[in-house]
Amino acid sequence: MVEEKKVNLLAVRVEDNLLTRIDQYCKKNRLSKSLLIRLAIEKYLSLFDREEDDPELLLIWGKKEMVELLKHLDGESIAKIAEISFQTSKEKYKEMLKSSRYREDLTKDKTPTSKEEKILECKKMWGFLKNLVLSNRGGFNWFNKIHESWNGPNLKIAGTHDLGLNFSLYIKYRTINHMKPYDYVLISENLQENKLILDFQQQ
Repeated sequence: MVEEKKVNLLAVRVEDNLLTRIDQYCKKNRLSKSLLIRLAIEKYLSLFDREEDDPELLLIWGKKEMVELLKHLDGESIAKIAEISFQTSKEKYKEMLKSSRYREDLTKDKTPTSKEEKILECKKMWGFLKNLVLSNRGGFNWFNKIHESWNGPNLKIAGTHDLGLNFSLYIKYRTINHMKPYDYVLISENLQENKLILDFQQQ
């Protein structure tokens, strides 16, 4: 049984132009204002509420800088950066999954086997990664569009972007790292300058 956490009411004042943007964004992305505000606060604090000696202190990169950096790296270096990125985000994901009140509880009213349990946990993990980082719906807009389809033990991920072939390669390696704990392996790939398709299968 999941313990219900105490909820506190927080009122904020916003100018008309900001309220208009909030209304438009919520309508476009089918979000409640309350959810949007919680997401915004969590994201802001995750970026800026860090001590100076925090080993995970963040630097903010724009798309142009990321593209230029990736241009000069070979496949081995890109794989290494993807591994570091995965390790950095792993603990943060665990914290958010424990504390978030707005996530869907995919295991509710189910008694899955160990293999099924891993599929469900993988769906949770991918949902956070896509919605908070990859997508243009509340994320950091790495992709213009990205979606996934689940079919039993099979997962297909497809997305479009404008960041070049090495970015597709980076996302491939990073996704492999994220899927490994759930026994998913990459079985096919299609990497291009402006899109990628990754097919995973649980072993």
